[in-house]
Amino acid sequence: MGENILVVDDEKDICRLLKTELELEGYSVIIATSGALALNEIQKINFDLAFMDVRMPDMSGMDLLKEIRKIKPDQKIIMMTAYDDPVYQEEAAKLGVVKYLFKPFPPETITKMAKEVLAKKK
Repeated sequence: MGENILVVDDEKDICRLLKTELELEGYSVIIATSGALALNEIQKINFDLAFMDVRMPDMSGMDLLKEIRKIKPDQKIIMMTAYDDPVYQEEAAKLGVVKYLFKPFPPETITKMAKEVLAKKK
């Protein structure tokens, strides 16, 4: 394995949970607790996948998604949210989000989704 995964969420507990679960499966995980930190990491590292929260205080997940598309148009992204908003999901889909994950979720869902998305290499 050895794929690089970025986890973006302002909730540190969520970040720790995802990092632990993914690292147990052999992935290399970087955490960003804000949109600005995520953009900084995306510019430095090639990530195979990113898990991103929709609602964050400094920059919304949608705004972050738009910025990432300018830098890395093919970045695989899974959005995470506690809010079921079809309009937001539609816009995210248009911007190439590969999956939508609703909080709360069981930890094993993370590794299952990561394996599924990463198995679909170009």
